[in-house]
Parts: sequence; C-alpha cells; structure tokens
Amino acid sequence: MKKLLLFLMFFMSVTSYLLAQSAVTGKVTDEKADDMWQQQEDAHGHKSKGVAIVTDSGADLPNDIDLDIHTVPVRYSFGNTGYIDKLSQTPEEFYHELETNPNH
Repeated sequence: MKKLLLFLMFFMSVTSYLLAQSAVTGKVTDEKADDMWQQQEDAHGHKSKGVAIVTDSGADLPNDIDLDIHTVPVRYSFGNTGYIDKLSQTPEEFYHELETNPNH
C-alpha cells in the first residue's frame, strides 16, 4: 500500500508540474483531474479493498456482469475524427466504419 501511495504522490506532482509548465509555454484548453478514491466509493458504495481489476473497453465485457471490474474506454480515430469506444460510437457503428472508411 505504501508503494501505491508513493507512486500516486509522485504521479500527482509530475502532473501538476506538467500542467503548470504547459500553462506558461502554451494554452491549456482542457484539464481533467479525478479523485479516484471518491469515484470508487461513489460507483460501488464501498471503500476500496486495495486491489482493483481494470480493463479497457476492448474487452467487451457484458453490461450485466456482476464483478467489481472497472472499464476504461478506448480512444481511437478514423482519420482526423476521434472517438471514445461505446460512448461516441456503438460497436455496430465502429465495425461499419472499419469496413467502409479507408482512414484507419
């Protein structure tokens, strides 16, 4: 648990530094900082047990599965158009575009 906390502290300090540097050298147009522990408690109504199973949306887990598995949506693009798996395109739309769009 100590190693995880040290890693998270390091990650947050690096992220803060990079955001500060980008604000000095460029224009920050979007910023996202998540409180992962709060998200965990809100989503599942309980405290973390110290272990989490995380997969990406390419795993195509069924929606009715009753396991404590967290799914991170995959980001992908066809040419200059970006998508978030299962949020901005359905699987059917994805496969249709994969067959018909030469920019992939």
